[in-house]
Amino acid sequence: MVDLLRYSLVQRTKLSIPKQVAQPIIAYDFHKECQSVDELEQIKYNHERLMIEALLIRERILFSRNDPRIPNVSAVKLLLAYGKRWIDVDDLDEDRGDTALHIISRSTSSNSQDLLTIIEMLLNAGAHIDFINYYGRTPLDEAVNSDVQMLLQSKQTPPRLKCLCARLIRNYQMFNNYFWPEHGSYE
Repeated sequence: MVDLLRYSLVQRTKLSIPKQVAQPIIAYDFHKECQSVDELEQIKYNHERLMIEALLIRERILFSRNDPRIPNVSAVKLLLAYGKRWIDVDDLDEDRGDTALHIISRSTSSNSQDLLTIIEMLLNAGAHIDFINYYGRTPLDEAVNSDVQMLLQSKQTPPRLKCLCARLIRNYQMFNNYFWPEHGSYE
């Protein structure tokens, strides 16, 4: 974890990207995010402080205000390139069961080219174009931009058997506990 944080700080320094650090709060014992590699080196053996550092970064990223520069092609490219082993492009959000492809397809960003580029990157990273959310809608069903609709239509292929089976299982809510007895209840 320390190596990843160090790398991030070095890249920020090289690219002259300052951090927008939140005001210290009591929940984090009034600690602030590390602003330099030297600050990180001072806490690298303090497990509790490293956890606070991770939580501070998480809050900065996840709880920031809506940024008009999102969707951001560079950020998606970076996440897909360096976060591949931690990221599942078909992971679901808890609210609607949307994948990243659903969310970007629904975007009302005025920069159509960025939307198309991000969709291409997600598809190239293995995102399923036929994944259905909790409402039974695919990314194509969610698309509001005509260019996005055309791109998704052009990328559609006949669904694979495993995707069709997964859709049936989800639609009919057929889960293992209906078909297979629990361990020890074979009598």
